[in-house]
Amino acid sequence: MSRLPLTGGCLCGALRYAVRERPFLLTACHCLDCQKRTGSAYSMNMQVREADFAIVAGAPVESVQPTPSGSHTTHLYCSACYVRLASKPKTRPGLVSLRPGTLDDTSWLTPNLHLYARSAQPGAIPPGASTHATMPEDFTPYVKAFTAAWR
Repeated sequence: MSRLPLTGGCLCGALRYAVRERPFLLTACHCLDCQKRTGSAYSMNMQVREADFAIVAGAPVESVQPTPSGSHTTHLYCSACYVRLASKPKTRPGLVSLRPGTLDDTSWLTPNLHLYARSAQPGAIPPGASTHATMPEDFTPYVKAFTAAWR
């Protein structure tokens, strides 16, 4: 796995961040909102504690948008290149959902759970991957699996 702190930033480099402690979950979301927002088959999301996440250069633009569940999420974007670096879901206070493709080192990224598999594009979920039709009520087994793999 990658060494701490994890560092990353936007495409143009104006916005940089650091994650001081290990993440605890790495998912791929296949919901239709994520497909449209990314223009791709899914969006990868890495869960970290908000206390472990810091913007170290630049200032993000925030945008509040609805989620498939009807709640709202605050998205953090670069004001220069418009890359979305992270989200703060209202339903999970104290957590940040980081876009791991913005990390400086992405060589170790493998989602351990594919969400909203019911709306996945054909071929987008690798054979044998852990899936959930929508959003699981309990993430505990997936957090444990990610934690075990991190070591």
